[in-house]
Amino acid sequence: MRTKLAPMLLAFAVVASLGAAAKKPAAKPKAVTPASIDEQEKLLGAGDPSSDRLRVLVAPGDPVLGADDALVTVVEFGDYSARFDAHIADLPFTLTNENPGKVRYVFKAYPIVDKADAPLAAEAALAAGAQGKYWEYHSALFANQTALDRASLEKYADAVGLDVEKFAAALDAHTFKAQVDADAAYARKVGVTGVPTVYVDGRVVNGAMPIDTYRTLVADEIAKNEKLLAADKKLTARMVYAQLMRTARTGPPAAAPAPVRPGVPDPVKVYAVPVGTSPQRGAADAKLTVIVFEDFKCPFCQRVQATLGDLEAKYGKNLRVVFKHYIVHQNAKGLHLAAAAAAEQGKFWDMHDFLFKDISATDGQNAADYAKNLRLDVKRWQETIDSGRAQAMIDGDMKLGTQFGVRGTPAFFINGRYLAGAQPVDVFEKLCDQELARADGLLKAGTKKDKIYDALIKGGEQLVPAATTASVATADKTVYAVPIGASPVRGPADAKLTVVMYTEFRCPYCAKLQPTLAQLAAKYGAEIRFVHMAYIVHGADAERLHRAAFAAALQGKYWEMHDKLFAAFPADDAATEKIAADLGLDLKRYHSDVASQAVQQRIDDDVKQGDALGVNAVPLVFINGRKIMGAQPLEAFTAVADEELAKANAAIKAGTKAADLYDAIVKAGVQHL
Repeated sequence: MRTKLAPMLLAFAVVASLGAAAKKPAAKPKAVTPASIDEQEKLLGAGDPSSDRLRVLVAPGDPVLGADDALVTVVEFGDYSARFDAHIADLPFTLTNENPGKVRYVFKAYPIVDKADAPLAAEAALAAGAQGKYWEYHSALFANQTALDRASLEKYADAVGLDVEKFAAALDAHTFKAQVDADAAYARKVGVTGVPTVYVDGRVVNGAMPIDTYRTLVADEIAKNEKLLAADKKLTARMVYAQLMRTARTGPPAAAPAPVRPGVPDPVKVYAVPVGTSPQRGAADAKLTVIVFEDFKCPFCQRVQATLGDLEAKYGKNLRVVFKHYIVHQNAKGLHLAAAAAAEQGKFWDMHDFLFKDISATDGQNAADYAKNLRLDVKRWQETIDSGRAQAMIDGDMKLGTQFGVRGTPAFFINGRYLAGAQPVDVFEKLCDQELARADGLLKAGTKKDKIYDALIKGGEQLVPAATTASVATADKTVYAVPIGASPVRGPADAKLTVVMYTEFRCPYCAKLQPTLAQLAAKYGAEIRFVHMAYIVHGADAERLHRAAFAAALQGKYWEMHDKLFAAFPADDAATEKIAADLGLDLKRYHSDVASQAVQQRIDDDVKQGDALGVNAVPLVFINGRKIMGAQPLEAFTAVADEELAKANAAIKAGTKAADLYDAIVKAGVQHL
């Protein structure tokens, strides 16, 4: 088998280098063009679904650092505007220099953060690569990632010695846009949901981990691959990666179905969610109806737009998308009003696409300006808002979402089947393929094409019952090893209950959770303590608030600032500074601390710890290591807290000191969600 496979392995096991590194790698490979990803997939076959490796292939034109016959292939999906990507900016050079000739490093751009300049920065890096300066430019982008506007991109081009005129022409023509788009589509296909995501011979490392994490994994792969070569004399170093990818799985690992949480739609059931008069894109008689509840300020909704585009491209006339308003973020209301008003004039999708283009920059005024650019009857557009008609559309969707158990965005119903969040495209495709087969069966049985959606949801569930105290009490009893470290703590060190909260100051659900946490504090008094961990979801806007909180901590006012930030949701630095002044902080010291590396490091440490644990959404709360996801009702927390309090009392009675209780509980806990 290996003998027959050898020509195929050689056909694509090597890739082209787009230029020498800013820190010169140990070996400069020759340019060898690999087969396309589609061609590689055909040659490799189905793979092994049980493998701990994911098939991640190298495409023609991908930037590569290191020898083409290296033993180990490292593939990073990254975003030049993402702060945590910058933390591992030197990783390509470190790994290739420390392992000369044995490691090749591939970078695939995945502009996933809600910053409009990120895609052009990815194009710029490839344009630099076309002039043999990819890695020098790559380093320049990460060193200056707060300034990725067009003028800055040209400045960096000049600094690394590019022909700036030629470089600018490539940006003007968007010469490398197709490659950036292809890499992003491939990232979604293999299930990348955040950056940085690094694969070492297909073994994943999520988030920006300490350098030794990557070193250890690379060393392990080198040792394994050297044994492979020793065992099979026909196998060459150049063929190893393809050999590993042949048996790697081609999608997310198989997992047992998750238990259905109370108050959440069951993904197996069909829900009779009506289309009504909502905006839709695609034919009314499509076999697949994708109803999506979205919020125009939700970063996950923005992220999933590309996935929806992939689905529309794949299923064509067989798929339609139906939009439903579901406002989560307080500052999104004006944008939803603008879109609803545009819908009255047949311009909903134009407004929709504009609002999701850069969610950090759009606001009500931008939307009003865009209404003019769309050549709407602006007077009529404003009247739709002022009259309450736009609000009525939104209210109807919100009521419908609540009826069917929508609790966050994005939320999807595909032919009535529920799917939550910005999932990998493969997850959507699997469900779409199932529903396509179901639709074909109904059509074959005589259902008229224009009645297909009604037939698909006929007899479907009409609502999702709300969670009850009794059902919540049966929550997952898994204990996770959640470290506290030097995080801010409110409550006695020897409390029997430790509540670790991963929250973010820009998250509306996190704000919604605060009164519930206050009720817990009142109920359990000295038997409970709270630990706050920062986890950034909403980018720079949220990060500045966490800097303010940690700066206040240096003056002994962390929790006072914490409570004020959640209560006020300050819109800008001036509003945040007013809170600092009202708290009596030394403003000169406050300003200095907010901008300090020490404060930034506190945030980075929390997010790294969250990534290591597997946190990917907020709010996420652990009570003595037991997980509660989202802004659940008080009963969900008290049910778990009461169980844990009983356990704590038993442990203390058995001899465990109260001060040692939390460490004893989580010592043998699960390390990753």
